[in-house]
Amino acid sequence: GSAFGLTMFVEEFNIRMIQGRPVSRETVADSGNVRTSYFCASCGATMWGKTPMRPGLVGLRPGSLDDTIWVKPRAHIWIKSKQPWLQLPKDVPAFEKAYDAAMVWPKESLDRMKVAGS
Repeated sequence: GSAFGLTMFVEEFNIRMIQGRPVSRETVADSGNVRTSYFCASCGATMWGKTPMRPGLVGLRPGSLDDTIWVKPRAHIWIKSKQPWLQLPKDVPAFEKAYDAAMVWPKESLDRMKVAGS
């Protein structure tokens, strides 16, 4: 477990395995939506996930990137289950559960999301 579950959405065509093959597993969320998660077959670390709700996109785990200095959160979601000791920054929108990406994502990102789902 962790106090955080970081995810960044990227177009699926940008994901490329350079070594090995991931192991996948399907899970069902409280909402009933199915999510397929992909793990490193050697160490079991989650690398990315896919859901039918966002076709053409994957939810990449940014902690797996070599350089994360440029990664900045756009939103904090599912804070209803956050640890009570965690203080969220005031300048980042926070949502009790899920959120509407159109409220938070830049237009450029929303446009790419539409193209990815085509």
